[in-house]
Amino acid sequence: MSAEEKLAELGLSLPEPPKPAGAYLRAKRTGDLIFVTGQIPMADGDVKYKGKVGSDLSLEEGYEAARLCALNALSVLKAEAGSLERISQVVRRGSSARRTASRTSRR
Repeated sequence: MSAEEKLAELGLSLPEPPKPAGAYLRAKRTGDLIFVTGQIPMADGDVKYKGKVGSDLSLEEGYEAARLCALNALSVLKAEAGSLERISQVVRRGSSARRTASRTSRR
């Protein structure tokens, strides 16, 4: 089963890779490595989720924003590699989320 077939089985699909903002690159390839830049929850050219989890966004909206960022990163990776099937492993993945000081739950 391909990576995109697995995503489809989960009810997910890759969006078009977001265009980089300003003078930033969306990814940098060096040798066999591709470094994907940080992603924001963009959909169809607009930031879909803005603000902090706990005050501006619910916890579920925070999860949706994180899911959208991950799908955007995968779409950039696919665009750079030509296919997700050419990716043998992820070496490093980082993430961050804005939340209120009172928001302490982690799932």
